Amino acid sequence: MNSDIIILTFIMNIIGDYNCFHKIGVGSSANVYVAQHRLFDYPVAIKTMLTDGNQNFASEMKIMKDLNHPNIATLYDVVEEEDRVSLVMEYASNGSLQTRLPLKDEETIFKYFSQICDAIEYLHEVQNIVHRDLKFDNILLDKYDHVKLVDFGLSKKCQEHLLETRCGSPLYSSPEIILSEKYDFKTDIWSLGIILYYMCFGYFPFYSENIQQLFNQIIEQDIVFPEYPINPLLLDLLSQMLHKDASKRLNIKEIQTYPWYKGHNTNLVPLAHSSFIAKKKEPIQMVKKKSFLKLESNLFKKYSLPVYCFPRCPNTNIRKVPTQNLNLTNIKTKSLQNDHSIH
Repeated sequence: MNSDIIILTFIMNIIGDYNCFHKIGVGSSANVYVAQHRLFDYPVAIKTMLTDGNQNFASEMKIMKDLNHPNIATLYDVVEEEDRVSLVMEYASNGSLQTRLPLKDEETIFKYFSQICDAIEYLHEVQNIVHRDLKFDNILLDKYDHVKLVDFGLSKKCQEHLLETRCGSPLYSSPEIILSEKYDFKTDIWSLGIILYYMCFGYFPFYSENIQQLFNQIIEQDIVFPEYPINPLLLDLLSQMLHKDASKRLNIKEIQTYPWYKGHNTNLVPLAHSSFIAKKKEPIQMVKKKSFLKLESNLFKKYSLPVYCFPRCPNTNIRKVPTQNLNLTNIKTKSLQNDHSIH
């Protein structure tokens, strides 16, 4: 079965011009649905949030509108209603990277890790953005098995001043976050080190169900590696990424030039839109207008969003199934049944 084919049985919700069919993520302040525009069978992810007392949506929208990178989910549209706002984004049909773990070898680890690094390099070096919530739930895979970084609700520009807000997910929290110290891009590097460690060994370097005990481990305990033979260059990279002193921790450019990283063939990592890399500071230029559905919204003007287009799909990506004679409780989708991640 093609990984981007979705079995749809009924419309679960309607948001603006989009029919929502399947909830794929639930958060404290947002829900995420698989949806499609009413005119065309093209799958998107819609993250919908109540506006009452929730300021993250405005921050996330402001951040995402300027992002243009093949390893970051694209923001297509914004739908504003009386009590909620919805972000219409690129749909990553293969779910969280964590569902692929454990990874079988270093080449596979590098395949995904290098794409994550490319996205982080773009955020740090081009956009001056600290993600602040790097974790497996926010690292998704599209139908081509390409990484798509999502969830910029906690992201922040970091230019002239260091950041102070304590935020993020406990298992991925850096020592400086826990100690309520000022921080910068290096807090993302710690989280990235935690992710790489888990990709390599299948467990977290620091873990406790008690949050205070977890934080004590992160602050006080040394990093410990398994006793079986491991590439020393990889261990060295992990040690430098997980240095408790942020000033001695690697930055993203140093990671990409480290011996273990340089020792792998980056040509092994396919990119669906490699042309974006050379033009990542430029807006997307759409061509062949007859082949695209133009999505225009007053919200694009209100929030200065670029206008994106969906490609028409002659071979539809969504297959509607008649609801009669179906036991809806038994319906599953191959690509979504394990996808609980939230954009």
